[in-house]
Amino acid sequence: MNKIKKLYLYKFLRNIYYSLRSSKFNFFYNDENYFSILYEKIICPFITKFLYYPYIPIEKILIKKKKFFLFNISAGTGHVAKEFDAFYKYYHLRKKLKNRKIYWITKNHYLFKTVKKKYEIHFPELKIIINNFLYYLLLPIFMKNNVRLIYDSGFGLSLNIKYKNKAKTLNRGVIYAGNKFRSLSGFTRKQAYYSKCAHKLDSIFYQKTLISSELKKIINDKIDSSKKTVLIHLKEIETNQVAKLTDPVTYLLTLKYLSKKYNLIFVGRESMPKIFEDYIDFNYSESNIATFDNDIELFKFADFAIINGSGLALLSDKVKTPFLLINYWHLPFQYFSKLNLLCPSLMMTGKKYLSFKDMIRLRFQNIENNCQDFKKYQIRNLSESDIYEAFIELENKNLNQDFEFSDLQKKFNNLLIPSIECAVSDKFLTKFEKYLF
Repeated sequence: MNKIKKLYLYKFLRNIYYSLRSSKFNFFYNDENYFSILYEKIICPFITKFLYYPYIPIEKILIKKKKFFLFNISAGTGHVAKEFDAFYKYYHLRKKLKNRKIYWITKNHYLFKTVKKKYEIHFPELKIIINNFLYYLLLPIFMKNNVRLIYDSGFGLSLNIKYKNKAKTLNRGVIYAGNKFRSLSGFTRKQAYYSKCAHKLDSIFYQKTLISSELKKIINDKIDSSKKTVLIHLKEIETNQVAKLTDPVTYLLTLKYLSKKYNLIFVGRESMPKIFEDYIDFNYSESNIATFDNDIELFKFADFAIINGSGLALLSDKVKTPFLLINYWHLPFQYFSKLNLLCPSLMMTGKKYLSFKDMIRLRFQNIENNCQDFKKYQIRNLSESDIYEAFIELENKNLNQDFEFSDLQKKFNNLLIPSIECAVSDKFLTKFEKYLF
């Protein structure tokens, strides 16, 4: 990389870049401005397909020099947790990249900065370079996706976007929406492969790292050391995992139970509902110490978590904190570890429930067509008793180390991709068995 930076052409292009960046148009100041989106989504794919000739010798030199690049980690907590960890495991389990210098060149984003600060030391074979200009310069090579040079770590649904589709993700840069327009079969194969290796090796996020002084102070001041800790999360916007917002009232029965024997910390970046105030010991979500670095350490510290359809579940899984994932509808790809328990939202047409098979089929259709078809269905979220009973089941499962699947859990898992280790709540499946199978 240092040799590239010494080239006159590199210096010339860099000067143009910084001139534009400092101009009144300020094209490059924000990662999500129109110029960067135009370059990443339109101009760069065009260069990659039709004007790639100047990059061919560069690509050959990089391959000859045994360089290798990591690409397509999106800027979301769940994406970083899964996609960076997927490459870490690929590197250590496949052993195809030994004796090769690996680079992850990416844009300036706080999530990536945190990963570099905390984990580059635990992955010495990887050099993380956060440099917008170098990223833009080499993006055509990354998009070409030569497997001898590039590892595409992306798992996002929006990787399947077609140009004709008017999905919102077309208005976001590559680090948010993904780069490759992958087929459904390719997407499914990648998920299936990941499910097989996800728990064969401890996650890089499970490595021992330093806890910040600010978080340590909060734990010492706000947390009763004689009790275990449960993290509480509630989504306040509908996203591709959450088809319908969760009513905070449905948490209350569980919070009343938990507050008697656990410390409770509200996590995420959402506003904490006022009705939670009597039960929550610390509102981390709205505090001035809520950072990705502290998120990681807080999930490591906790004993359980309740997560409402969020990528935080992936982070919790990586650091081996058992969680209850509620009111989500991404059924086909449940690659979480056996520590965890799931309770999805259900879908209805009129008074009739969609079967699990139909919900899984709908999810695959959404991936293929890049749409959110759940909007035309009625969504049935968990009731107050559903959440309470599911947490008790999670608690008993982990305290008793009882990880055997029930017959209904096996029946559900047989509908999904192989190598499933986690399960949907047995009580939940029993309650809805006659409607859903």
